[in-house]
Amino acid sequence: MVNNINDLLKIFKEDFLKNHQNREYGLEEAKNNFVKYISANKPHFVSHKSIVIWKNEGHGVVEFHTIHGGNTQDLIIGINNFLKSISKEFNHAVTYYDNPVINQLAKHSIFPAHVKKVDRGIDNTYAMIFDLRGK
Repeated sequence: MVNNINDLLKIFKEDFLKNHQNREYGLEEAKNNFVKYISANKPHFVSHKSIVIWKNEGHGVVEFHTIHGGNTQDLIIGINNFLKSISKEFNHAVTYYDNPVINQLAKHSIFPAHVKKVDRGIDNTYAMIFDLRGK
C-alpha cells in the first residue's frame, strides 16, 4: 500500500510524464502544488497505483480526478475502490478529462456510469458520471 509522500510522488511523476506534457506548467510546479495539497490533508484516496483527489460539490455530488502510475487494470480497480469507499456518503461522482479512450472505462465500473461530451476546455472535454445509488 502506498502511504508515504515519496511513493505518492513516484505515482505523480509517472502520471505527469504520460498525461501532462506540453502544458503551460512543468513537472516541478505541478509537483509542488500536489505536495501542498497532500500536506494540507486535503481529501485523497490511494489504491492500485492510483491517487484520487476529490472535492464535495454539494447536493450529494463528488468531483474527482485520478493521478495514475500503473496499467489500465490498476486504474479500473483504483477508481472502483474509491467509488465504493464514498458510495454511502454521495449519490453521484463525476470526473472530467480529454482522452476519449477513457470513455471505455465506464463499462468496467461497478456502478452505472455514462459519458457525455461537455467541451469546457483543457481537461474538460468529457464528463463521466457515476450513479452511486444504482445497481
